[in-house]
Amino acid sequence: MRAITTAVASGKGGSGKTTFSINLACSLAKIGKKVLIFDADVGTANVHIAFRKKITKTLIDVIEGTTEIEETVQELAPNIDLISGGSGYTDFIDLGIDKIHLTIRAFAALEGIYDHLIIDLPAGISELVVEIMKASDNNFIIGNNDPSSVADAFALLKVLRSHQEKMNIIFTPNKVETLAEAKTLYQKINSLSEKYINLSLRFLGGITATKDYDHSWATGIPCSWEETTSKASAEFRSIAKGLEQPADSLISGVRFVL
Repeated sequence: MRAITTAVASGKGGSGKTTFSINLACSLAKIGKKVLIFDADVGTANVHIAFRKKITKTLIDVIEGTTEIEETVQELAPNIDLISGGSGYTDFIDLGIDKIHLTIRAFAALEGIYDHLIIDLPAGISELVVEIMKASDNNFIIGNNDPSSVADAFALLKVLRSHQEKMNIIFTPNKVETLAEAKTLYQKINSLSEKYINLSLRFLGGITATKDYDHSWATGIPCSWEETTSKASAEFRSIAKGLEQPADSLISGVRFVL
């Protein structure tokens, strides 16, 4: 069976998208899944910083044709590897759809190695974000109760809906006070999505604000890796169990195959 591909996006920066991606990967790794994180935030990639790792080769090298994608894989922890987008490469935003598709197809060289591919996308709406989400099995949109976060998440949903009729999109409230608040926020954004763009969203749970949630940035050890009894860890384990490989009919055009 091919790897399950999960993209993590947000309509705006500061939503906790990267921390979410890291902890989701850790939750999967802790149950024995082999996980590859693709830090697609080319130019300002920082997943490796959370694990206190140094990166030598990145996706930038693949794009420039100086290395193969297999050579960019960096081990972060047992069962977790990383392909970094690198930093300082401002031209990536202008790659165009053909090169974005070539990047997606390059992952086929890693076929049969991983159970899951987690893609940490740049914040906002861009051709890169849209094309990678179209090519993925699961698509998380991370948001919170801030009105601008809701507006930006809905703007991203409208763009995605205009590009592809069917998509598996999971709206996940992040850093909320309670899981009841998370469910209410999901119902709000799902109601807007169903009413105005005829798109139903999935809900696998939310992440409540806890002291250990941002643990990785302070210590280099994500909370879902070290603190298996923490509240946030339990919430990530629950979300990880809900990941699945949907029917192929949900993806049209280029896709990740690995």
